[in-house]
Amino acid sequence: MKLTLRYSLGFIANSYELEDKLSAFTNKKSIVSPNAISISERPQSCFSNFDGKVLKMLLIASRPDLWHGIDRLLNSCDHFLKSNKEVTIELNFAGEMDDRSFNLVPINKLSTNFHGVCGKEKLQSLVNKCNIAIAPLALYRKGMNSTSAIKVADYINYRIPFIIGYEDSLFLKYPINTNFVFIVENNISQIDINEVIKFINDVSLNRMEILNNMDFIAKNYLDWSIRFKEYINFAKRIITI
Repeated sequence: MKLTLRYSLGFIANSYELEDKLSAFTNKKSIVSPNAISISERPQSCFSNFDGKVLKMLLIASRPDLWHGIDRLLNSCDHFLKSNKEVTIELNFAGEMDDRSFNLVPINKLSTNFHGVCGKEKLQSLVNKCNIAIAPLALYRKGMNSTSAIKVADYINYRIPFIIGYEDSLFLKYPINTNFVFIVENNISQIDINEVIKFINDVSLNRMEILNNMDFIAKNYLDWSIRFKEYINFAKRIITI
């Protein structure tokens, strides 16, 4: 890493936390540029309002990594379901995961569905039936408090609110209204599912405002074309002829 920095004119980090760590080794110029996605063909999807009976959650992930914090989510759901007799919970997993991925223990009134790797149409279908999605909830396990997760961009693009347990670079860099984000602490503490339901109901009441906000963010901050412009402008700043 030190050798790479020595022979570089500058560097691009995907978080301010990473930028700070790299700056300890060099005084070269840098920028923070969050991850991006292609939005040339926007999916025709949006979250479903909570029906008061089944709380439907969605996790998109390439692998069942510990920093997703699924154990934290499951413990929180278990605590909630033991005291609530009216609501059941459905967890939907999209990605290379199955029922062995998280050492799942059966929880009364909680069901899990593993959909495998999903294409655009399948993800649209999942989002259309779910109320809220899950961003990383245990990034502290990697010794981090900030990063830029692709799934955050995906959730915004597919138009579904989400729970998040860290500081995402996208929200730190750009003037974004995060009215679709339920923020929890970056630790193992229980998530208050009652508060999550209250949040979902509030989001549902302001549904069109939320969807319009997510559309605005997708078009103005998420596409790779925007990042490439940042890269080019940064390169022009550090290259001297």
